[in-house]
Amino acid sequence: MIISKIDKPVFITPIILVVFLCFKLAISLINLLLDLSSESSIYTLSILAGDFPVKPKVVPVKIYSNPVTQKRVIVEENKRSGIYRWVNNINGKTYVGSSRKLNTRFSAYFRTSFLLHRLRGSLIYKALLKHGHSNFTLEILEYCEPEIVIQREQFYLDNLEPEYNLCKTAGSSFGLKTSLETRAKMSAIAKNRTYSHKPSFKVEVEDLLNNTKTVYKSMREAARSLDSHMSSLLRWEKNSLHNEESKKPFKGRYNIVIMRS
Repeated sequence: MIISKIDKPVFITPIILVVFLCFKLAISLINLLLDLSSESSIYTLSILAGDFPVKPKVVPVKIYSNPVTQKRVIVEENKRSGIYRWVNNINGKTYVGSSRKLNTRFSAYFRTSFLLHRLRGSLIYKALLKHGHSNFTLEILEYCEPEIVIQREQFYLDNLEPEYNLCKTAGSSFGLKTSLETRAKMSAIAKNRTYSHKPSFKVEVEDLLNNTKTVYKSMREAARSLDSHMSSLLRWEKNSLHNEESKKPFKGRYNIVIMRS
């Protein structure tokens, strides 16, 4: 009878064991990162350390590359609270905002009268009027419960540092708190103020029939010259902004540019 002899027992070498453990660790880390990214639209390895040495990467929940043509979809799809960002496709500057009712906020953004009424002190309103909505991308950074919308907005303000946000504190009005004494002084000044209803924006009118251009000192002057009203000029501008590809000349004859800058 011949009995086979095994010279050496078979063991798993230390190198194979180390490789196996590293592989398992890598799989666990990948799963952890996937879990993190499902809870937040910002993810980076520095999250694990609790700080952001570089501007984090953003993965928006939704992206609207042409807000003008997607206006109806934007309003219909966002009947909830969340954080959004406007991105200027020309210069890369951004604005971060939040709302308990995103659809209401977005509807306001598409009204020229709303932007004009709140133009003073708002860089994003000025930029939208100057460059047009079609030169911006609208991103939904995340949806969240109304109770934490300000907290989440502050998170993005701190880490994305948007250029169009004059105030870096979420939920405040440019970070200014007006005292009762200051309000009283402002009220007194307002009562004695003489208001001029003449808009200060110059208006360029191109007559397509006569091939001429005329610059007026104000919208009122331009409207009077065209035998129209300022509201009609603004309404034409709004319609042209929302339908750039199919816009028609004012009164079938004029192209109008309201120069706000």
